[in-house]
Amino acid sequence: MDPETQSFEAGRRRQSAIYWLTECVMALLFLGALMASQTWSTGEQSASDVALALLPVLVITVWGGLAARRVLALEEFERRVAVNALAISLLMTVWLVTVWSLLAQFAGIPPFASIFIAPVAAAIWQVSWFALRARYL
Repeated sequence: MDPETQSFEAGRRRQSAIYWLTECVMALLFLGALMASQTWSTGEQSASDVALALLPVLVITVWGGLAARRVLALEEFERRVAVNALAISLLMTVWLVTVWSLLAQFAGIPPFASIFIAPVAAAIWQVSWFALRARYL
């Protein structure tokens, strides 16, 4: 390989490592914020309880902003792959939550906790993006 190709591949590997590190950190921050909200909430509907309830929302908002920035920074074809993965994620998440809710309604399984919709959608997006990248890039 010529030096330019080696440099490009090294940069791409570095970006991929930073991407996965960011995803793992944000997932852990969300889990930590969720656990902190649950642990420290008094259940008295005070201002501190509202702030604690919104802590995971803050993490999800930052996570979404980082994801949007990352997608917008991609080259045209990679952006198309990412948007296709997002569309797959949307459809699969809606389908999954609908099926689960119908089963909860009519078959008696425990209801789907709506707090997990965003993490499930993010996980499906990551898996579909990884699969599409492996296929097309």
